[in-house]
Amino acid sequence: MSPARADVTTPSLTFESIRARPVLLKLQRPIVARIATITEWPLILIDLTTREGIVGRDRLRDDVAALEAIRRAVGDDMHLMADFNQGLDLGEALQRCHRIDDM
Repeated sequence: MSPARADVTTPSLTFESIRARPVLLKLQRPIVARIATITEWPLILIDLTTREGIVGRDRLRDDVAALEAIRRAVGDDMHLMADFNQGLDLGEALQRCHRIDDM
């Protein structure tokens, strides 16, 4: 017998615009290797605008559903970094980080 599962609705997102911005992130703790010391890390920030006005959610499952929709839209070759832009306590922040680790 399989365990009962809650109905989870994945939100439908309509992308209105996507803007990419390259940035160099200054590292507070440089990475020291035998061949070099890395003091900056290149990132591409992606600003997504959706008709639905998707921003951070207060429930983990909603954040995960939104990130899964973004993953499907951009594919597996792009790394995602999420800023939940919320006041999370340490336990909530760790729970979200572990849940989305492999997205």
